[in-house]
Amino acid sequence: MKDVLKFLSIFVLISVFLGGCSSPAPQPEPQNVPERPYVIEGALLNSPSQLNWIDEAVDDLVDETGAEIGDIAYTEFELVVWPDGHYGCPSHFDEDAAIDPESKEGYKISLRWNGRIYFYHGGEAVEQFLCREL
Repeated sequence: MKDVLKFLSIFVLISVFLGGCSSPAPQPEPQNVPERPYVIEGALLNSPSQLNWIDEAVDDLVDETGAEIGDIAYTEFELVVWPDGHYGCPSHFDEDAAIDPESKEGYKISLRWNGRIYFYHGGEAVEQFLCREL
């Protein structure tokens, strides 16, 4: 997973750099992305890991809310460098737990259901989770 995050980070950095040197770079078009039972509104990089993380987040949101999978919309995937081991969501972790103060590479997935946005956070040393309160 760490290698995938490094690749995606490098891809994003190169895209940003090239975008500043010329006209805006076109967003990558997903290639051969299998049909999904949920709505896809956000850009996909066609990374097997990214697609798996999104699928897992959607499945978890179905379990958490009782939503119909076809009513959930994937809206965004962001690569993130979290400032510490809270992965952007201190309320998810036990307040007595020792949290690593070092920054962590990770990602955030945004899903929409029933007029509300749900955020799933993940990263190099943690399984993704639903961030209930930021």
